[in-house]
Amino acid sequence: RESAMDIRDNLITATTGSSLATDCGVTAPAAPRKGARAVTTDGTNNQEPSKTPENPTILYVDDERENLQAFRWHFDNTFTIVTAETAAEGLEILEEHEIGLVITDERMPGMSGIEFLGQVVRRWPHTQRIIMSAYTDAERLLRAINHGHAHEYIPKPWRPEDIESLISEYLERYSRRRVLEQKAGLFD
Repeated sequence: RESAMDIRDNLITATTGSSLATDCGVTAPAAPRKGARAVTTDGTNNQEPSKTPENPTILYVDDERENLQAFRWHFDNTFTIVTAETAAEGLEILEEHEIGLVITDERMPGMSGIEFLGQVVRRWPHTQRIIMSAYTDAERLLRAINHGHAHEYIPKPWRPEDIESLISEYLERYSRRRVLEQKAGLFD
């Protein structure tokens, strides 16, 4: 006997040629946008990072694959997104690509989101930074914001309609600054 998830997955596979179901019930997009490339181990396709200030790229870092897939599922058709499962992987991506906005989970093995954003702000100070957490360690998160490591805090679980405009706002901030720097000859 098939579960509702199996039936839905079979139906989606039959119509798109791609399976969407994951172990947690979060679905990922059926197909990446034009220009996408598969480079992550999170079960999703990373898009080719944007090279224009008008369409900056989001880097989302989270050690939980389901969160990366859910984020991509909700926003893949709206924004250019690359993902990483570790802070170290996120730093590698930042080394190689221009990223307009970093969104990171706070509690991750190896390097916390706050430690990760501390490195981001030192090396890429104009990149916008948002931290997410399912934990309400208010003092720690407030300290991250006050020290400039994060511009914003988003509690988990999040609702797409609650954060889409926030993401757009931070991408727009990055784009405006980037365009001004290009006009001034400060940024290639």
